[in-house]
Amino acid sequence: MPLIQCHIAKGLSPEKKRKLVDDLVEATHRTLGADRKVVAVIVHEHEKANIRELDLHEPPTA
Repeated sequence: MPLIQCHIAKGLSPEKKRKLVDDLVEATHRTLGADRKVVAVIVHEHEKANIRELDLHEPPTA
C-alpha cells in the first residue's frame, strides 16, 4: 500500500485539497500501477510562518 504524506501551508479550500489528493492517487496509480483503492494520502497543514520558502534559482549560501 503506497502511503503519501504531503506537507502544505494552511489555507487551501476543501475542494483544492480534494483535487490534490485525487491527483496524487492518480499519479501513483499511473506510475506504480497501484490500485487506487489502496493508495493512502495524508495531508499535513502548517502555519505559513512555520514554512521556509525555498528559492530554487538562487545558489545556497555557505
